[in-house]
Amino acid sequence: MEEKLLKVQNALKYILNVFHEYCEQQGLKYYLAYGSLLGAVRHHDVIPWDDDIDIYMFRDEYNKLRELWKKESPSELYLQAFDDVEDVYFTYAKIRLNNTLYNESTTRNMNIHKGLFIDLFILDYLPNDSKQLHKLHNAMNRVNKLTFYKGSYENSKNMKYAFTKMISYKRLRKMRDKAIQKVKDRDLVGYIGSFSTFSRNIFHRESFDERLLWDFGKYQFYIPKGYDEMLRKSYDDYMQLPPKELQVPHHIEDIDFGPYEDVF
Repeated sequence: MEEKLLKVQNALKYILNVFHEYCEQQGLKYYLAYGSLLGAVRHHDVIPWDDDIDIYMFRDEYNKLRELWKKESPSELYLQAFDDVEDVYFTYAKIRLNNTLYNESTTRNMNIHKGLFIDLFILDYLPNDSKQLHKLHNAMNRVNKLTFYKGSYENSKNMKYAFTKMISYKRLRKMRDKAIQKVKDRDLVGYIGSFSTFSRNIFHRESFDERLLWDFGKYQFYIPKGYDEMLRKSYDDYMQLPPKELQVPHHIEDIDFGPYEDVF
């Protein structure tokens, strides 16, 4: 398992580095997010037992990325986005490595690109007013749950969610866009694609005003200058290691490195 985990981590860092170089060429901004941000700050690398990499982009940057990607993109990578791929139900994007396989249980039965990937979470502006924030939360809960239920039905044919056949992904995307376009404030930002950890995903906009190029293994990637606020909100005393029993990978399943078998 340790050798396989190390290969996965090397593959994910390779994907992120190719993406990083593309963003540098195109003038796009991204930031390490969640456990990857924690790994950068605490370990200057992937968390030793982690098996995924997460990044943030603001929605305007993400939309630029989608348009630029259609014209020119790294040959090794595939951008799998809820906004562009009809049968993708997750409300964030994945940047996948072509000619590889990462067969997750959640997508095993779906006819989509299943290469090794890093996750790209999109940041949106949030209302300052608590009542408006709660209203947006409820609206996005409905959209995210319907999206998840539809994906669950298409993946497993669980009849509990058969009603989602009447709802298209296009309609769900329109519902999401209608909700976020109503927000005019620019003080708070967050990822609104999650219906379980919404409050932990709300940050001050100023935390992202500057980026730091940070050591991450043999590479350097960008983190937000306000990383302390973000990590404390998500992990409290984030420099403290978790108990040994929690230091385990969570996502590794069927993996085929394809032509990269001896590279990583």
